[in-house]
Parts: sequence; C-alpha cells; structure tokens
Amino acid sequence: MRKEEARISEAGGSLAVVGVGSPAQAAHFLQRFPMAFPLLADPDQAARQAYSVRSGNLGDLMGPATWTAYAQAIPRHGVAPAVDRQAAALLPGSFVIDRSGRIRLAHYARSVIDWLPVDQLLAALREAAAES
Repeated sequence: MRKEEARISEAGGSLAVVGVGSPAQAAHFLQRFPMAFPLLADPDQAARQAYSVRSGNLGDLMGPATWTAYAQAIPRHGVAPAVDRQAAALLPGSFVIDRSGRIRLAHYARSVIDWLPVDQLLAALREAAAES
C-alpha cells in the first residue's frame, strides 16, 4: 500500500495502519520502517475486535503459499518479533470507511499474504467520494 499512497490520495482516501503493539513499539517500528501515514497503536486490540479481524491457524500463517512471501520479505525487512502469540497470529484486514463512518469495503485476509487488491480499494474510494 505504501507504493500506492499517491493513487489512494487522488481517489479521495488516506491511509492509516493500526497495530496491536504499544505506542513505544509503534515508535520503534516507525524508526525502522518510516511511512508517511499514521501508525496507530492498539495494544488492547479494541479495533481488531470491533472490526472482527480474525486470527489465523498454522496453515494461514506458515503454509506453503506463504513461504515465498516470507523468503522475499525477510531480507528486505528483517523479522520483527510479535507482541505475543495471539498478535503473531492476526491476519490482515483492510477497510474503506467513508467520512460518515460507514464501512464501504471490508477485506478479511484468508492468509498473511492475502491483501486487498489495490484496484478494489481505489474503486471503493472513488464510489465513496462520488456519493459524499
């Protein structure tokens, strides 16, 4: 998503990342991986629970489909330890929320490498912008 930030902004959206770590862990992460959008700390996992982002099983997290993705990511990004086992098992979720707070698009990943296609994200953003 980092690479698509300009296109997301042009479509009327903005990015925010919600992590389950503490504010100190979020600050440390930003030192390692700077980003132009906010990284919000959710140590109590209230946002995860409110949006029903699920935890994965062993196959979702470490199945054969993920091996290539992990092999490519580790040299680029290193390995960041998870806060706890529950946090390590969280699967990604992506949401388009309009200005009134309505969820326009919700994508619940089926594995750690299942990300919302950018074209779907942009279409939902344009639709929300056209209706506001």
